[in-house]
Amino acid sequence: MPLSFFDLPRELRDEVYLQHFLRPGRYEIIGPHPPNHGRVKSYNPHFLRTTSQIYCEASPFLYRRTVFKLQAPHQSYQWINTIGPSNASQIREVQLESSFLTRDVDEAGQRIAAQTWAKVLRSMPGLHRLSFSYVDSNSNSWTKIIYQNDQKDLANALDSLHELRDISINGVLPLAMVNNKTYLETLILYDDMEAEEGRSIESYFDALPRLRHLSLRSKATIVSPGFFAHVSPLHTLQWILPANLQFTRLHLEGIVNRHSISLHELRLGNTRGQAEGDDRLEIEDFQWLVLSLPHLEKLYITNPHINSSLVAMVPTHPDN
Repeated sequence: MPLSFFDLPRELRDEVYLQHFLRPGRYEIIGPHPPNHGRVKSYNPHFLRTTSQIYCEASPFLYRRTVFKLQAPHQSYQWINTIGPSNASQIREVQLESSFLTRDVDEAGQRIAAQTWAKVLRSMPGLHRLSFSYVDSNSNSWTKIIYQNDQKDLANALDSLHELRDISINGVLPLAMVNNKTYLETLILYDDMEAEEGRSIESYFDALPRLRHLSLRSKATIVSPGFFAHVSPLHTLQWILPANLQFTRLHLEGIVNRHSISLHELRLGNTRGQAEGDDRLEIEDFQWLVLSLPHLEKLYITNPHINSSLVAMVPTHPDN
């Protein structure tokens, strides 16, 4: 009698499922993006529909290996309820794209949308990576809606995600949303940071003890030379300096004093926005920086002349 697929040991069947869902570029869009406006797009491949046993065994691999791009809060919440809590708990990576919310939606509608996003997040307790974009090129963004009305609701939703390790936010970040995220390892910010009244930006980073990878691309947020003393020792740092920042040797010393042993990758952008006179940085200051980071493997500085001179000082990775 010939063997069936289910005669294989469970370990081999799991390997089949794993390989099936390892295909690159698997993005599942849920929401109003044409031609799926107002309805949930089906994501289940026919493979899962062959037998109930395959569905039960293989579903976790689908949800763990797929990057889900969610664009509409209400349709996304409906979809979460459809797949059920067991499958929702297997989801590891989500991209929330809410830019459409500011178009033809009043403040009350935006507030409800933010609250619904909080419900969606709470429904995925196994989430590891979250990308959140809420900027609209045609308006001011709904940052203020979140910040003024639903900041606490979203912050509490993030608090419930104890497996969350990486957060990427495209939009002004109310820092209360990452307050006391002791589990956070990666924070990528594509815009400015806003602190609550009476609190400094540095105080929020004091409460992120596991942070290892930080990317700051603020447009106007000014951090003090002592800012990096409040950041846990980093493995990678990318800092696109605001144009109005007076960048001095004190900033370099702040990086070295806290991160000299841990830092493996450093990228500094917009370094031409420097102070003048005695505080102006020279190439010798950057050379001192590199020599003070003994474990540095990757380096990039936007000033081409400085960068080409410094990269030669980092011997472990010639492709820098």
